[in-house]
Amino acid sequence: MAIETFDTAEDEGRYLAWVAAHPDGFVVNTTRPKPNPNELVLHLGRCHTISELQVDKERFTGGSYQKVCSLRWGELQVWAERVGGKLQPCSFCEP
Repeated sequence: MAIETFDTAEDEGRYLAWVAAHPDGFVVNTTRPKPNPNELVLHLGRCHTISELQVDKERFTGGSYQKVCSLRWGELQVWAERVGGKLQPCSFCEP
């Protein structure tokens, strides 16, 4: 599997580089340190909700959330099943 996880504040730069390089890639936004099976929101890398910092947020990675990324949707579906959940598509980018 070619899945990359960005889950600490130190991963912020690498995460932003990943979404910039892969706007058609897939990003799961979920809780940390352990993924919540009921909060596995799937986005496209170009989705503004996971690539443009919101006014009330300091960063994308670390804190309460982590990003799990792949160029292949199927790999993230398998990952979601392993953590006991199902991917929920973002209502903005509709991957």
